[in-house]
Amino acid sequence: MKKHKSFLVVLSLLVVILTGCSNEFGKVIASEKNEPSDIHDVGSRPNESPNIKSLVYRVTSETLLKDAWEYFNMKENIPKVKFDRYDYYFVSISESGTCPFKLTDTTINEYKKEINFYFTDNGDNCTADATPKTLVIEVDKTIANGLENASIIYLTGKGNLELRTTEKIRE
Repeated sequence: MKKHKSFLVVLSLLVVILTGCSNEFGKVIASEKNEPSDIHDVGSRPNESPNIKSLVYRVTSETLLKDAWEYFNMKENIPKVKFDRYDYYFVSISESGTCPFKLTDTTINEYKKEINFYFTDNGDNCTADATPKTLVIEVDKTIANGLENASIIYLTGKGNLELRTTEKIRE
């Protein structure tokens, strides 16, 4: 019985520690309702559902950050960044104007060399308009090293429906 309790205590602590670490893995440092002017030409738009245009762009230096900031039509000031520890992903999507998406999780699939961005909406009476949104997401570069693809997973309708699009990460 004593071993069982010790195991549960250690397991509980491990879960708390790992959960605490994962919360900051994909941290949104900027979000604006805009997109690149040429997204209809360069953005991914799958032929099947979800037929949502998207673009994922990785930035690894100050010069690239300034270029991407301008390219994605970001209006706010560039936040402070730490390129020695993080890479930055510009993720441009479309969303309902009445049910905006929120980044809820970021994971890595090492086997597929893929980063996964999970977005959810509130699922209540969403309009079918396509409002642009670009997020800048800070990701630990040691964990995200060598990634080639990005999946954007949309959990809509209060999590009852999952839509996914996968594309090459651009740099």
